[in-house]
Amino acid sequence: MGGFCDFIYDFDIDRLRILRQLSISDEQSDCILIKSTTPDHVSKNGILFTGSSNGKIILRDTFTLKSIHKFHPHSGSLSDFDIQGNNLVSCGFSLTRTGNLCVDRFLMIYDLRMMRALSPVQMLIEPVFLHYVPGFSGVVAVASQSGCFQLVDTSLMSTPSPFYQAQCLVPGLATTFSKSSNSQFFAFGHSTGSIHLFSNSDSGFFNDFSNPTYFADPPELNPEGFIDINHEMAPISSVPVPITSQTPASMWHSKDTVSKYRPTPNISSELTDNARIIHNIMSVPNKFDLKRNQVFNEDYEKLIGLLEQESCRTAINLEDLYKDLSSNQTNENENENNE
Repeated sequence: MGGFCDFIYDFDIDRLRILRQLSISDEQSDCILIKSTTPDHVSKNGILFTGSSNGKIILRDTFTLKSIHKFHPHSGSLSDFDIQGNNLVSCGFSLTRTGNLCVDRFLMIYDLRMMRALSPVQMLIEPVFLHYVPGFSGVVAVASQSGCFQLVDTSLMSTPSPFYQAQCLVPGLATTFSKSSNSQFFAFGHSTGSIHLFSNSDSGFFNDFSNPTYFADPPELNPEGFIDINHEMAPISSVPVPITSQTPASMWHSKDTVSKYRPTPNISSELTDNARIIHNIMSVPNKFDLKRNQVFNEDYEKLIGLLEQESCRTAINLEDLYKDLSSNQTNENENENNE
């Protein structure tokens, strides 16, 4: 939480208590806007964005709330900003020569990967509110206090976009602007106490408990699209396998497999005789230049060699297996032809 003070708070809604607070007096005069790269604002893996009335946007670590990077898009004050993917867009106010504030007609866009500003987008209306449209890459819904809004594609800055005007019988100003998570509805909150709702279709769908959909990360494969059979550390689970009713090749019969266990090597008596136990922790002098979590045993390397020889002897040669399968298939075809 923030506000017109020099502190931001981490508040637990379930226990109704403040978990921690951080002073931002050396970076920001206040904190009027708080947004995050994660939709639930709870994940500790995202970035927290805090905006102040002096036109600054500060990127913070969600775990420590410490400053990571700073942007100063507007010389006057900050009105609104939003994040989508690796882009940040903001609108605000600029200072005139006389020291007064006026609406900045440029949308400032930043690339969060390179931490640099992109080409600004000039608007015909006075941008005060903005939101990225869900489901569309780079499309921003920009609104003014007069009730006029338009959809702007930041990647096609030269393409004009249509305007939409909220008709109000009583004069007043728009105080808030929001959108639905499925991008079907846009709504204005008016100073007269009314709400103006816009829809992209005659029959829209409302979901009172809308939550974002989380998708699993796609498997990462090498550029060639395959895994070398000699690559011992390659995860087989990264290869997408179709679901079939046939038995996979990795399912071996119990008669073709043998369980082998690697026994724990015995500790030399020379080490145990010189050991000291302090608070249930045994420590011995390192006379063999061993690294941490490394066990010394003269017969250990010999045992590893025997296990490797045993594994090579019991391993299946893929070429021989392919030849056997091919010959069996050929014999079955010949038998069917003879029949």
